[in-house]
Amino acid sequence: MKKLNKNIILSAISMGANFLLPLIAFPFLSNALGTNAFGKFAIAQAITIFLVQIVDFGFILVAAREVALAQKNSEISKIYSKIQNTRALLACLTLLLIILLFILKIPPIEGHLFLAISVPAIIGSVFQATWLFHGKSYFAWLATSNLLSKLCFLAIVVFFIESENDLFLAGFAFGCTYLIGGAVLLYATLKMRIAWYFKVSIIEYKENLANSMRSFLSLSLLGFHSQIVVALTGAYVGSAAAGLLLITDRVIRSVSALGIPLANALFPLLSEQHNNDQNSSEKLRKYALITLLTLSTVGAGTIFIAADYIAQLMLPNNEDDLALMLRIAAPTPIFIAIGVIYGGLTLVPSGNDKSYFQSILVSEIIALTTFVTILNIAPLFSGIAAMIAAEISLAIFMFIAVRIYISKKTRKNYV
Repeated sequence: MKKLNKNIILSAISMGANFLLPLIAFPFLSNALGTNAFGKFAIAQAITIFLVQIVDFGFILVAAREVALAQKNSEISKIYSKIQNTRALLACLTLLLIILLFILKIPPIEGHLFLAISVPAIIGSVFQATWLFHGKSYFAWLATSNLLSKLCFLAIVVFFIESENDLFLAGFAFGCTYLIGGAVLLYATLKMRIAWYFKVSIIEYKENLANSMRSFLSLSLLGFHSQIVVALTGAYVGSAAAGLLLITDRVIRSVSALGIPLANALFPLLSEQHNNDQNSSEKLRKYALITLLTLSTVGAGTIFIAADYIAQLMLPNNEDDLALMLRIAAPTPIFIAIGVIYGGLTLVPSGNDKSYFQSILVSEIIALTTFVTILNIAPLFSGIAAMIAAEISLAIFMFIAVRIYISKKTRKNYV
């Protein structure tokens, strides 16, 4: 229990750095750049984060689950090497895709800004093997990585971003957060004597990609309502609307992140317990459910009450629209918490990747339908409507999938 509490604290520092420091930077960034330029930054950032998922390819779920069961350094190094070799290949392919997008000049992508963010982010993401550190509960290194990289970004925004002319620098600074974070985690693996044996193996690539394909598709689909919708909003509504949506999403996810440290700390334990078929996993999940729902409910109420203040602080040039958007989205953290409990802490550790994927697929279809429908009625709110629809659907379908899984498991044990 002592180790669990320590991991929760370290994960809280990591999540705080990952969510809160960029959120602190946004008011400085939006005031310096202006509404439209900040919206362009939001679009390029959202697309880059989505592309980073190609490099990760679902290993944060599958590989983390596998490495959580490894005990010896030789076993960890073997898993680390095969996954990192595959991620390096994916990074090369993603860089080619970035060059193609730059050449094609597809709106609403701002070409040079997109390159400034995406190239360092993709290169850095290769070395940012968060899947390993989550799987082995190395949360101290994750906290150090996130804290150092995001503090650097915040410092650059506060001291060097002064006008719209600094948009390229702002983008490059955000992209470099991945390089800094990756350098810290690479140093950590060397310090812990975890070796990366580089080799080219088509068979190994195919095996790793096949094993993680369903998780990759799941996380990519999740990225639709949290990242791609920002880009779609920029394309069909305008860059200013994309900036509004980005801030709303980050506020909501920062509040939701209050429970993520507990979820991250429990993931390795639940993976091991599901693997050993221990009944104690049910007790842990109930504890997590009560805690996360309590935190998310308090957070949702705070967003609703403080919406005007948050909007004035974050985007004074468009505070009325942002305040309304925040109030509409305020209950979302509650549904995110339910999705985390029944998805990330039940379906994933137990190996129910198929059910996890199916739940996400249906939810994202609902999100896309919602976006298209609201786009014709109230364009400014089409993006946030899609996000809310996705999170509510995820909570419902994850819950149903878990009840079906438990029911089947109970009948099997009874027989």
